[in-house]
Amino acid sequence: MRKRNSRASNRRTRRNRVGSNPSLVQKINSMSNTKKIIGAATIVTVLAAGAAGVLAGMYSNNNEIDSSYSSVIEDPREIGDGNVTFQGVLDKRVSAEDYLNHLSSTMPEILEAKKEGFLQGIYYDPSDKQLEKIALQHFANIDMPIDGDFQAFLESIIDYSNTMRTRKTNRISTVREGLSGKGNYSFMLVWPTVFKKGNFVKEEDFRLAMRHELFHTRDAFYGISYDGVLIDDTKLSDNFLVNLGELRATAVEIEYILNHPNEISPEYTSNRLNIFVKWRDNMCPINEYETEIKKKQLAELPISVTVKGNSLRGYFKDSEKFVEAKYTKHKIPNYCLK
Repeated sequence: MRKRNSRASNRRTRRNRVGSNPSLVQKINSMSNTKKIIGAATIVTVLAAGAAGVLAGMYSNNNEIDSSYSSVIEDPREIGDGNVTFQGVLDKRVSAEDYLNHLSSTMPEILEAKKEGFLQGIYYDPSDKQLEKIALQHFANIDMPIDGDFQAFLESIIDYSNTMRTRKTNRISTVREGLSGKGNYSFMLVWPTVFKKGNFVKEEDFRLAMRHELFHTRDAFYGISYDGVLIDDTKLSDNFLVNLGELRATAVEIEYILNHPNEISPEYTSNRLNIFVKWRDNMCPINEYETEIKKKQLAELPISVTVKGNSLRGYFKDSEKFVEAKYTKHKIPNYCLK
């Protein structure tokens, strides 16, 4: 989820610093922490990271996590490593909450994100009340006043969440603040559909999807720089900004696949190669600034994906190492063809 560009200008004029508003802080603190895996929240336009999505989840389970274990950051839950696996969740031997708690206290990339501060929390199948808390914390985080924009924003999150619970495809979502590079933290939302059989074949497929989302949170926190200069995301159209962010995060996945070819399933490898091409081809500049950013981003990527007939090949630019998959054609916006 990303804040729309139209609100960027509002942030410059409305500096009511809601983060220091005692009544707001009190309201946030008084709200329930149940079902929280780690942390707390940020947002304004929902972005779904391809097949991996920005939201993720499992079978609908409305049981609340014990409050003493609600924050893995402060009170990690000790679970035997050998028993808590993605397959265990699929087989219903392990709850989604226990599995996510386990990842939150053991997965190096999550630990790094928490330590550096760009991931504030992970929520599994959050309730409307939790989504309200996330929205409040997001507005406090980005210094936005609680006004009409907040209510519209909250309603959009709830509507989006209801949609994610009924989708057949897997979803992991992040609530984040564009690519401002202003140190705004993000939240990850995990949805029940993630743990349906067929969405991820192997444990490492799911972990790689998590790395994709964590890369989004890093970009949101630090921003994107080329030649040491931060990009100005207010100069980028929503379509370009979405595709830029997704291209970068998917490239991270492909780089991992190339370095660990036997860890990721052929199905997920194929999906990632196709999604990479989708984001790349849909990143259609509509002004000189976007054209410059696209050129710099493509030159910076260590990997490339080529399309030949019905086949895809992903490879390191300076290596013979590659992976192949069948090409699944995707729709390109009309303005890309002009």
